[in-house]
Amino acid sequence: MDTILKYLSDPMKVGVCNDISVVDFSGVDEYCRALAEKFRERRVAKKGTLLDAFEESGSRLSDAVERLGNAKRDNFFEELNASLGLFCRYSKECPQDIRDVFTEERKIGTATYRVPIRLNFFDSHIVEDLHDVVMVEKKCIAKRTWLFDIVTIKENGISDFKKKLQSIPPVSGKIVTKKEKRHFSMRYVFRPYPWAVKLWLDSDESITVPKDLKSFLNGAIRYYFSAEWRTSIVLSAIAVESVLADLYEEACKKPAPDSPLGDLFHKVKEKVKFPADVERAVEIANSARIAAVHRSHFPVSDREATNALFGAATFLLWCHSQP
Repeated sequence: MDTILKYLSDPMKVGVCNDISVVDFSGVDEYCRALAEKFRERRVAKKGTLLDAFEESGSRLSDAVERLGNAKRDNFFEELNASLGLFCRYSKECPQDIRDVFTEERKIGTATYRVPIRLNFFDSHIVEDLHDVVMVEKKCIAKRTWLFDIVTIKENGISDFKKKLQSIPPVSGKIVTKKEKRHFSMRYVFRPYPWAVKLWLDSDESITVPKDLKSFLNGAIRYYFSAEWRTSIVLSAIAVESVLADLYEEACKKPAPDSPLGDLFHKVKEKVKFPADVERAVEIANSARIAAVHRSHFPVSDREATNALFGAATFLLWCHSQP
């Protein structure tokens, strides 16, 4: 988690990895159709009490093939993820590496089964075992051919994502890398920032952060993903205000005043010495709050919401790293 913590406090210094690749999924429909046919052949050969279970499973696979074949651009990857999960569960012909991507072990009673995984790795997500995040943007450039724009914080996040793509037999060998580079400019480095904050909040590294502050930041992230920029900004600002109130009460031994974030920060600075970068983080969060609340007739965007989240996360990281 060291890299993630450093990134959260100084994204431009750490930078991000970016990979742009064209991926051809044109053979996936036929691959699933062939797997369904092989399953049907096995089902016909079966006798006895297992036949009903095979009938139900075969019907589910046939439905999955039909849905995948009819999928449009906006729901293609949802159907693809669901279909591959089902086939990896029921088809013996699926290789182990694709099973590892699209299914997971789940204990039901005393037995352990492999079931379709809940995570859709074609969308942005956290990779817990790598302590990394994957920011995914996709664009359809031809029927079943997509441009993937991937941003991760660590280099192995990119390689892990492409390895998962290559686990799909008809896709392996049909991935063309157009660009691969590490970036340090603001255009790129803040793209995965909300995901990195969520990774930190869900890890043991945030164990000293109070539950209510985590709730504010998780709410800010949730509204960010829903493009509710104003609400996201306000929740990030509340997290900063709450910590400032704590610092004021610890230093002054009396209730914090009911003051706006900027005024409260000025009062706390009279008692607490902040590093310059931490002061700047609070100022950034406050500027975003002012834009969202006091100038509500002006539009705010993901940029202001990211700024507010950056200010809040940086401030909390510093405060809870102090003895």
